[in-house]
Amino acid sequence: MAHSMRVRVGTALIVAVGVGCSPDGGKSSGSSAQALPAEECEWQSAAEPADADAAMCDLEFREIVRLEGSVDGVAPVRPARVLRDGKYVTGTYSRGTLALWGQDGELLVTAGRGPGEGPGEFAFTQSFAQTPAGELLVFTGLPLVHQYSTTGGFVRSFRLPALGTQSSEATYGDEVIVSVAADSSWRAFQLDGDSVRALGVRLGSREALSVLAAAEGVGVWSANTDSYVFRRHEWPGGALMDSLVVMRDWFQGPERESHLVGFQADSRGLIWAVASVPDPNAPPRRHPLDAPIGDLEEFEAEAIRDRDTMIEAFTPAGWLVASVRFDSFRDVPLPMQGDLWYRRTPDELSIVVLEAFLVKRSDVSVGSRQER
Repeated sequence: MAHSMRVRVGTALIVAVGVGCSPDGGKSSGSSAQALPAEECEWQSAAEPADADAAMCDLEFREIVRLEGSVDGVAPVRPARVLRDGKYVTGTYSRGTLALWGQDGELLVTAGRGPGEGPGEFAFTQSFAQTPAGELLVFTGLPLVHQYSTTGGFVRSFRLPALGTQSSEATYGDEVIVSVAADSSWRAFQLDGDSVRALGVRLGSREALSVLAAAEGVGVWSANTDSYVFRRHEWPGGALMDSLVVMRDWFQGPERESHLVGFQADSRGLIWAVASVPDPNAPPRRHPLDAPIGDLEEFEAEAIRDRDTMIEAFTPAGWLVASVRFDSFRDVPLPMQGDLWYRRTPDELSIVVLEAFLVKRSDVSVGSRQER
């Protein structure tokens, strides 16, 4: 399929390694998604807009709950994740500590053995996953992974079979897939209970971080943070099936300082990308080395002020479903496993948990989509 906005590549790879393979393999993502509301945009049946850059639906974020922190207590920070029983887990400002929150947003318990390099010890959390047995995996970016119960008790620590750092994780059925630096590239590893298995799949070079996304009906996908290219993998096995290349003038790789800050798949069948991009109306930025020492704080403020954030949703076939631009990173929701999103409150003491709604647009026709 060719298109002015998007093009699928890697057809030969589909023939070579993807014949007869379903993208999702019939897996369950463990998502907590519910039936869509009546006002949800019917993107599945919408005709392709004449303008390739026009999204089929508008996007709204609606608050579900607030994880209420306080100055004199525990304040949640990223990462955040919803667990299968409806509770939430977040990082905290305290080294070596995470927090578990109830469905109503109240703090339940803090966990963690503090900073260090021993069992259960870490500096700060990078991401979370949940095992089939319901226990919590704590990733810190290092090869050492910590396992806790959802009541805060320490279970064990184990080491990934690689020397480098860990960059991303995704849950797919009963398996947790992680991207780990091995030698000069990012490689995929599969965690299944006590088993840690190298898939032998190269996810990209270490010049940029590798990020993962997975959900039932969408499959397993990977991307590098410095490009707008999403790669779909055969499962099980992880071999590359094909790629979705999104052509955007606001995302042109390192020279434009564009990069992915969020990558997720949901049970609706969509791939979500969150990208930090330069503000097209901002003046040329100074290099940090050109800024006087006393102006470094102003330079950082300038960098924040002159950047926008894009959130876009695609089907696995490359149809643009929704697109929205934020002119302040403080307002930007970030995706979390379980079809939910989150953002910090302005006082940075609490986290707001959100649902993303694809809202009907009056200027986009709905009809039978024609295959090309």
